[in-house]
Amino acid sequence: MIRSFYPQGFRCLSCAAIINEALETGLPGVTSDLKPWPHSGCFSVCSRCGHVQKLLDQDWNDDISKIYGQYEMYSVSGGEEQRIFDNGLPLPRSMKLVENLRQTWMLPSEGKILDFGCGNGAFLRSFSRLFSEWKLNGFDLDSRFADALSHIEKFYELYGGSLAQIEEFFDLITMVYVIEHLTNPRTILEQLRCLLKAEGALLVQTSSFDDNPFDLMVVDHCSHFSEHTLSSLVVKAGFSVARVTQGWIAKEIGLIAVPVIDGDRSFRSSDFVQNQSAGLEGSLKWLEKVVLHAKSVGMRQDLGIFGTAIAGTWLANALGDKFSFFLDEDPSRIGRTHLGRPIRHPTEVKSNSSAYLAFPWKMAKTMHERLAAAYPTVNFLLPPANEP
Repeated sequence: MIRSFYPQGFRCLSCAAIINEALETGLPGVTSDLKPWPHSGCFSVCSRCGHVQKLLDQDWNDDISKIYGQYEMYSVSGGEEQRIFDNGLPLPRSMKLVENLRQTWMLPSEGKILDFGCGNGAFLRSFSRLFSEWKLNGFDLDSRFADALSHIEKFYELYGGSLAQIEEFFDLITMVYVIEHLTNPRTILEQLRCLLKAEGALLVQTSSFDDNPFDLMVVDHCSHFSEHTLSSLVVKAGFSVARVTQGWIAKEIGLIAVPVIDGDRSFRSSDFVQNQSAGLEGSLKWLEKVVLHAKSVGMRQDLGIFGTAIAGTWLANALGDKFSFFLDEDPSRIGRTHLGRPIRHPTEVKSNSSAYLAFPWKMAKTMHERLAAAYPTVNFLLPPANEP
């Protein structure tokens, strides 16, 4: 059940306008490191610019302290980053992103990159394979991955603390699955713009709220972007958007921007804001229907969940004991366990087993065609077909 209420003292993370209304749902949440969470948070749409975000109240801050205090990167795959399937073959997600960047944007043969929120260096490792003459640098809140980063060829510096302390200038700054976590994204973007060379570029990669309602359930995601709202935020921070696309990686947005002296800081129309509000409420209602549908299926048959990423983990949390196993095609995850259930390849389950496709409707339908043909003994189940 979705409840509307009127919070006090909260502002938009993009344009700083006062938040007038918020929505609360009884749906459970999931963390970005694939752990179930008892609640998903409260949501708001800025009446001025249409930005969709979590309500960063005290409950949310308490959750975030617990989540980041026990955060485990890529724990389901034994420390290896998530793979995506490109022409049927598993490929590290960061490598796919670097290949798309190379095809889209002309980068020099040599340069300096700063990966903001570099983590254990997954993106820098892939970047170095295609741009071997670049000097690699990272920024992160702590240095726990310093040793792993030091083993990447051409890695030079891990920065921490304040961005204002960095005295270097960079040809490329990247924010890969980071901007959605920031409680002050505009300020960070403005600081990063000051570290770019005049001819430099910014790369941002994040989840798409338009294409993936499951992103709303990620508790530690402060913002939920569309192409329009991500572009608007970047422009407000003093950039010009050179390219924005949802075609690089499914369910995600890729954006390339360049620094300008004075960007367009205009706000979105009332029609856009209304569409954003309708999209948020429609997505939350659709997620409620997914839970009800999956529970009804789980009562009638032995049920598995296809996929062990955000959506699959969230659905598992919502189903509780009404499913028995996970299916996955990622070789780094098969044979492990997740949330106490085995992760199996589709060829390893008994004939006529059922597996729920926890994906946005359009993507689930496309996947259903491929999976049903590849694994005819498994009954792959589609979610409700009325995603907004």
